Amino acid sequence: MMGWPKRIGGLGASLAVGALASVGFLVTLVVNPPAHFADESAYVSQSGYWTLYRSGLWNDPTWLTYAGVDLPPLTKHLVGLALEVSGRIPPPPPVSERWYANISYRWEDDATLAVARVPVALVAGVGIGAVFALGRLAGGPLAGLLAALLLAFNPLYSQAAGRAMSDAPAEALGLVAVALTLSAWHVRLAQVLQSHAETVRGSRPNRPWVGIGTWLAIGFFAGLATGSKLNAGATLFPAFVLIPLGLIVTRRLTLAIRLTLGALAASATAFGVFVAINPFVTARPDLEPWPPPGYPMRFLSRVDDSIPARIQLILEHRWELTRASAEQFPHHALNSLTAKAVSVAVQGFGRFGPLGPPPLNEHSLEWLSPRLDWGAAIWLPLCLAGGVVLGRRGKDQLHNGTPPDAWAVLVWVAISWTIVLGFIPLAWDRYYLALQPGAAVLGAVGLTRLGSFPTTLLRRRFPPPPRFQAPPST
Repeated sequence: MMGWPKRIGGLGASLAVGALASVGFLVTLVVNPPAHFADESAYVSQSGYWTLYRSGLWNDPTWLTYAGVDLPPLTKHLVGLALEVSGRIPPPPPVSERWYANISYRWEDDATLAVARVPVALVAGVGIGAVFALGRLAGGPLAGLLAALLLAFNPLYSQAAGRAMSDAPAEALGLVAVALTLSAWHVRLAQVLQSHAETVRGSRPNRPWVGIGTWLAIGFFAGLATGSKLNAGATLFPAFVLIPLGLIVTRRLTLAIRLTLGALAASATAFGVFVAINPFVTARPDLEPWPPPGYPMRFLSRVDDSIPARIQLILEHRWELTRASAEQFPHHALNSLTAKAVSVAVQGFGRFGPLGPPPLNEHSLEWLSPRLDWGAAIWLPLCLAGGVVLGRRGKDQLHNGTPPDAWAVLVWVAISWTIVLGFIPLAWDRYYLALQPGAAVLGAVGLTRLGSFPTTLLRRRFPPPPRFQAPPST
């Protein structure tokens, strides 16, 4: 049985793939920089929050402004850090009010925007390395490499990797958490299955070790992802959903207990990281009256000191923004499950899949278009075929006494796709991003299986001659 370093892909290979992808995204920024997108200026204008955070001013009243609650903190911190490293001074937080008054406002010039995009491109490459590990877990090194390439050249993911926004960091960091979760699940199951097999043979089992540090790492990356976008908190779902699957496979209650404790530890860590990087949740400025007069920013009229109340306020704010966007852009609104399913199947695997035509933002007004979405007729069946292959492969793995990693990958893909299908509010490109990593893995498995058909047919048509065996000696 493979140990921990080999099982994760190996770890060195995953890091190398991620590093190459980061370099590739950076080169793309230099050679072919994407057009400016209005929301990028919002993150740059709010990068001054990094200065407050770095200076330890966590109770500054500026955290309790509209800008403090509107955009998640991680990308603002990354942009502010990048500006400081390049010798630039991030803008003071009141600059964000100018952008809210006019979304065409740009505090930054093109050179500053290029610097702000660098940390996003670096983190996006980390996600490619995580997809390599997931693809290898699903179908071997070739499937991992294909999955990494499919996601790296996916027009939607590569677009997100070139924008100073929160979409790519949330997806990439969440993928790292998922890759660690599935690898930890494999090691735990392998420990139990090998222990049983070695006990039957009468030898001492070789027990791989998954300590609390692994679950803390899972929670750390999940917390960072949630600090980039709230919906990235769903990356913790596989840790819990895989518990009953592990119990069914091994029939060991102790395994389920260990997996549960690990998932709870990861969740607690993720919550702690999210709170630690977001002083909006904890800031308690001692100012009277409230809101303070003379500040050139909009302060929240409702302020509660409890952390749950602050988090509830964030959730309510995001929900209200989504509802207002659906009313403002009714042509893009997806108001029924049927509309969501059609949009996900056609757009998600068409124009936003690997066969989609960039640049994407030029085609956002066409809801369903054969010209833009023809790739869905090829890509979606290929991904579904990959899912069938994983289903059968997981059955074979279980029959051979090894952890059904293929089923674990299917669980992750099913969770991510179900969340997109159930909660996508508008037919906007950013909402389809979570489809692409799972599709890349399934598509890679389907391609590797498709590529093996000619060899299989040749072997059946021209079977190798029987090997010569010497007659037994008398």
